[in-house]
Amino acid sequence: DSIISTLRLSRHVVKSIENKELFVVYQPKVSIKDNVLVGAEALIRWEDSELGNIPPSVFIPLAEETGLILPIGNWVLESTIRTLKNWQDKFNFKGIVSINVSPVQLKQENFLENLFAILEKYKVDPNYLEIEITEGIMINNMRATIDKLQVLRSMGLKVSLDDFGTGYSSLSYLQKLPLNTLK
Repeated sequence: DSIISTLRLSRHVVKSIENKELFVVYQPKVSIKDNVLVGAEALIRWEDSELGNIPPSVFIPLAEETGLILPIGNWVLESTIRTLKNWQDKFNFKGIVSINVSPVQLKQENFLENLFAILEKYKVDPNYLEIEITEGIMINNMRATIDKLQVLRSMGLKVSLDDFGTGYSSLSYLQKLPLNTLK
C-alpha cells in the first residue's frame, strides 16, 4: 500500500509543477534587539487540488528521489529572487532572504551558473541572498561542495548550515566550511 501511495504522490508531484500548485511563503526574520524586520526565509508549499495540503517533509524527499527537485528548486530560486527584487523596488527592503537549496540541486554542475543568471536577470545584489544547505550535502564530495560554497561567498551571498547537529555534524568539517550562519 505504501508503494502505491508513493507512486500516486509521485504523479501528483509532476502535476503540481504543471498546474502551478506550488507556492512560496516567506517567514519573517525579526531582530529581537530592536523588533525590526531583517529578512525572511523562503519556504515552499504545495496545495494539491485533489490531495489538499502536502507537507514539505513528504514531497521534498520524493522530489529529490525522482529528480523533480531540480525544476522545483530552480523555480523556487527564480520566484524568490523575483520577489526580493519586487520588495526592494516597492518597499526599499534591505533585508536578507534565505533559500533552502537541496543537496541534489547544489550538486548540479550548472547550479552556480543558473543562480548567477537569475540574479543578473532581476538585477539583485547577491549580498541580499542567503543559501541554506543541510549537513547531508557533505556526505559524498566535500571538496566540490566547499568549492561551490566559497564561490557563493566570494560573490557576496551568505551561506547557512540548516538543521545543524541533526545529521553528520563534525566540528572538524565545520572548520572547513565557508559559513555565515549555523541554524
